[in-house]
Amino acid sequence: MNKLIKKLNNVSREKKKALILLVFSIAIAFVLLSTPFSPWKTKAQACWRTTIHNTATPITGGPNTAIQILPINGKNILLGIGMSNSRTTFNGLNYWLKKDSRINPSFKFVNGAQIGMAAEEWALSEQEWDVKYGTTKKSPWENLFGSILPQQNVTRTQVQALFVMVTNKKPTTSPTENANIFKANVERIFTRAETEFPNLKIAYLAGNYFGGYDLNQDLTPEPHDYFENLKLQEIQDTWLGKALVKASSTMIWTDGEIPRWDGLYLDCKHMLSDGVHINIDGGLWLGNWLRNSLKSDPTTSGWMFSL
Repeated sequence: MNKLIKKLNNVSREKKKALILLVFSIAIAFVLLSTPFSPWKTKAQACWRTTIHNTATPITGGPNTAIQILPINGKNILLGIGMSNSRTTFNGLNYWLKKDSRINPSFKFVNGAQIGMAAEEWALSEQEWDVKYGTTKKSPWENLFGSILPQQNVTRTQVQALFVMVTNKKPTTSPTENANIFKANVERIFTRAETEFPNLKIAYLAGNYFGGYDLNQDLTPEPHDYFENLKLQEIQDTWLGKALVKASSTMIWTDGEIPRWDGLYLDCKHMLSDGVHINIDGGLWLGNWLRNSLKSDPTTSGWMFSL
């Protein structure tokens, strides 16, 4: 030990600084490599997911002809509603829509998705909301009509198309029972939407993308998200309101990093460290896929994308 101290004393000040910096860098690298979802890890190390694998089933049918939507006060409005994941996805979609050369100049997308507002929150009436949460916390509909739409200079009567992307958060029942609750929630959302938006012509529908990366498997677990997405076909086919419902062009569930029939997948690099929420790159990834899918959908011809 004395010999080591004597040797260190003989080292120049510059070399001491370099040695200290080297030791500090090694310590930082060790911490990063020991942290889950560290960017320093390889894909195989960083990706945690459930061992449940399901095959994404394509949704078929639904409206497949052009929808006549004409500008109201100069605008064709598509309103997106949902939760925090929806908000990030919709931001990505809007980014690509604004860059698309075929976008109709009269078209405008409004992102009305809100943090923490999942299917059950959007499904509650105002009376039910006040009973459950009191009057101090605003409902998603109150936020939508009180601030989001006014800030975008959009009125309820201008909304002719709706994009609903929701899931049931923290389900406590079995996957199949939860899927039935999800379906009931979505149908209540559509019923409310038809009342709030008198000129609504079509509603696009999506569930959550993939819950297998959820570290705790409690907020958006699998196979609950998978079974919710299976219900999209049933909701699309049985909804008998005045507005058409379509999920075949907007269903984004995929078995994580495993590509589905059309090549869509969701890698852990698209996720935040909790495995529940997508990051900005993930929003852009899904948003670009949605843009291309909607672009090839006959129901968007004319009013969203120019012929």
